[in-house]
Amino acid sequence: MTGAQGASAGGRVIVIVLVYRGADIAIECLSSVLASDHPDFRIIVLDNASPDGAYPRLKAWAGGDAPPTVANSPIGATANPSGPLDFGERAPGDAPSDTASFSRLTLVQTGANLGYAGGNNVALRWLQNSSDWDYAWILNPDTVVARDAMSALVRKCASNPRLGVVGARIACYDQPDVIQEWGGAKYRPWRGTGRLLGLGHPASEAVDEARIAEELSYVSGASLFFTREFLGRAGAMDESYFLYFEEADWCRRRGDLELGYAHDARVYHRLGSSIGSSTSYRDKSRLSIAWSLRNRFRFAREFHPSALPLIYLSSYIDIAHMVVAGAFANAWLEFKLINGLARYPVPPAAMPGLGASTG
Repeated sequence: MTGAQGASAGGRVIVIVLVYRGADIAIECLSSVLASDHPDFRIIVLDNASPDGAYPRLKAWAGGDAPPTVANSPIGATANPSGPLDFGERAPGDAPSDTASFSRLTLVQTGANLGYAGGNNVALRWLQNSSDWDYAWILNPDTVVARDAMSALVRKCASNPRLGVVGARIACYDQPDVIQEWGGAKYRPWRGTGRLLGLGHPASEAVDEARIAEELSYVSGASLFFTREFLGRAGAMDESYFLYFEEADWCRRRGDLELGYAHDARVYHRLGSSIGSSTSYRDKSRLSIAWSLRNRFRFAREFHPSALPLIYLSSYIDIAHMVVAGAFANAWLEFKLINGLARYPVPPAAMPGLGASTG
């Protein structure tokens, strides 16, 4: 515990879940968080103006409507507690002075698609103005968490006061015995991308947490657990990224705080359910390709400019792999983007009063 007044002995955790489409998947995530054994937490759910009616569905569920039927969940059956939840609604500009006033579940309609950074920043700016919390946990809505995952993350932070951001053991939702990430990734300057630590390893494999923490360049945005001190140093996320590389940029702003890994914190992740991210060249959406390529070069220009020639070369190698895989449309899109024959996407204007921030 960092000494925040009013928090429990274990520390108050604020869980932030940003939704863009797919309310039923998000409800499964929220149900798993609500079942957590950690005694003191609040959940903030932000909807980025989902075009599929996600917000009304989330509100109806919180009010007592039946949750979706869940089959083959890696954590077993999850269900909405009987009766209405303890929930409330707030507007983005309705910043509370303390987290103790939050309902167990707070619903927020951001009013626009602000991207990953912009949407999460609504909650992060609230937390910047409050001191009665210890930790916060950004979770993708397409994750589910084990009952003791939150407690494991709190224990990890409590074990080392120099930790600023901690990653979890993230396994594949549809293959829970297979690791997607041990916490996050190791950035490779020559490629301009991160190598997911542990990808494809058995989820039951014993690991050296300290060694993994040393390899981490950044913690995955799918499960990003951080301290109040980290937010005080790093500030809000840089909204100009919009999608991809926000967590890499954010983790770089931690100062002398450390990254950590909690192997006992089990999280299961469906990959790319909102924006079409995929490890398959053929299954990647045009949105995913355009934003990831844009920010791949943007991040490298800022932090590793000498590696840009190698990143261009590796991008052409990626195009060749796409062609071999039969992903001709995606290969052509990436070729056009690299050669200036198509425009990279530009982040939409932020809502008034919620402009970009680099901390």
